[in-house]
Amino acid sequence: MTAKKTDIANESIGQTVRSEAEWLRAEAERTGRILDSVTSHTDAHLAYLDRDFNFIWVNSTYADRCGHSKEELTGRNHFQFFPNPENQAIFEQVRDTGTACEAKEKPFEYPKHPEWGVSYWDWTLTPINDRDGRVEGFAFSLREVTETVRARQQIEALRAEAERNANELDAVFASLTDALLVFDEAGDIARANETTLRLYGFDPVGRHRDELLRSLRICYPDGNPVRFEQLPSSRALRGETVVSERFSFTNLYGKRVTALTSAAPLRSESGISGAVTILHDITELEQAEQELEAAYRHEQRIATVLQNALISEVSLDVPGYEMGGSYQPALAEAKIGGDFYDAFRLSDGRVALILGDVAGKGIEAAVYIAMCKNILRGFALEMPSPAITLERLDNALRETLPSTEFITLAYALLDPATGGVRYASGGHEPAILYRLETDSACDVAAPGHALGSGAPSEFREITFTLDQGDVLVMYTDGISDAGRPRNRYGPLGIGLEIVQHSRETVKDLIAHIMTEAAKRDRADRSDDKALLVVRRGGSSESS
Repeated sequence: MTAKKTDIANESIGQTVRSEAEWLRAEAERTGRILDSVTSHTDAHLAYLDRDFNFIWVNSTYADRCGHSKEELTGRNHFQFFPNPENQAIFEQVRDTGTACEAKEKPFEYPKHPEWGVSYWDWTLTPINDRDGRVEGFAFSLREVTETVRARQQIEALRAEAERNANELDAVFASLTDALLVFDEAGDIARANETTLRLYGFDPVGRHRDELLRSLRICYPDGNPVRFEQLPSSRALRGETVVSERFSFTNLYGKRVTALTSAAPLRSESGISGAVTILHDITELEQAEQELEAAYRHEQRIATVLQNALISEVSLDVPGYEMGGSYQPALAEAKIGGDFYDAFRLSDGRVALILGDVAGKGIEAAVYIAMCKNILRGFALEMPSPAITLERLDNALRETLPSTEFITLAYALLDPATGGVRYASGGHEPAILYRLETDSACDVAAPGHALGSGAPSEFREITFTLDQGDVLVMYTDGISDAGRPRNRYGPLGIGLEIVQHSRETVKDLIAHIMTEAAKRDRADRSDDKALLVVRRGGSSESS
């Protein structure tokens, strides 16, 4: 071949090579654009590293997540940005063995961004070999699974909490001494504790509440059967809350049970999802109440007899005088309280007027009243002086009364012929003397201590005269303390009452005072009330 032909052939080959190189270059650029486009629109984090773990290429997802630009990463070492001895050892093992490594949910913290917290990753490191089989680089693919891991952790935490709550609920159920039933939305019993099983005599779980109504014969306290819609569980499923209502039923053993029943709805976002019922067994308590009631009625029968014997109407007929007394216990059912009064005639014609207050109530108080009245009558018949009589009575009561008991007492000795009064007090409320001439009332107080208390003081008496139309009123603290503390009746209020009704009969005057005291009193602070009134001469209404 000539030199010219050779040059032509070389030129042709050169053009072919250049054309092929240009095509390959264009194809490579097109492939690169496709790869870049694909890798930039995926949630996978992709990187290509050389054998020394320097970044050669990363996709946009990788760069955006780690907080560094592609340009900043390219050419620099992976562990310069993300130092981690454990991961570096894994990378080196892949390089030295040529075996790919896959990690699942690997925790990782960005050193420069601790505020990001721990993140979790699934990643694969795949070695890329050259033609000689030597590792020349790595394909590093990562996918973040932080949300998945945290969601699973939250689910596991919630499951553990639910199990813990269930265990705590089981413990509460087992420890409750009251019966507890849980009803589902349909009214079936979903759960019941051991106390319920013992109380009913059978396991009610799975039964509808209408079965309970039939099998247990649930009734109200008066014996009337409970209708299905009035069951506490039925009312709770309608949204009502039931608190400590009394019902009775017959269990499987034939025992009649009385229980205080409470019920409440279980609510969810969609509405009422069930109900809870609690039964507190009061069968033994009810039996004890019945026994106490029977004992109380027995005591009341005794008290009634003593009432008639000890607290009777003042019936002395003293010419020229009008007398009357009244007693009102603190409670209507307490027939015997601690207050008492008495009036009797001495052998010389004088009249003894007694009004007292014994600490305590009931049969015990009645015994002390009877003892006090009998001893006092005996001493009064012997002694003309009220002060000496009270002194002797005090000595006698010290020997007979318990150390915790005492009696207050007012004693007026009236001479009907002259209207003269000798008055002594054993720690009692002052009497009130109304004078018709001045149309005014004043206190009558005499020094002396409560009888039987052992207090070191003397009894002294005062004297005064009841003129025509004058009124002497003796009362217990149940009257003077009525309405305390803000609206206390007191001696002043009683005195004003006497002045206002002084010209009415003694009976009417007593009624006015007792009514006003009762109006002022509160039910939870009331006390026994006793009153003894004497007027010289008849009232203007009766005369």
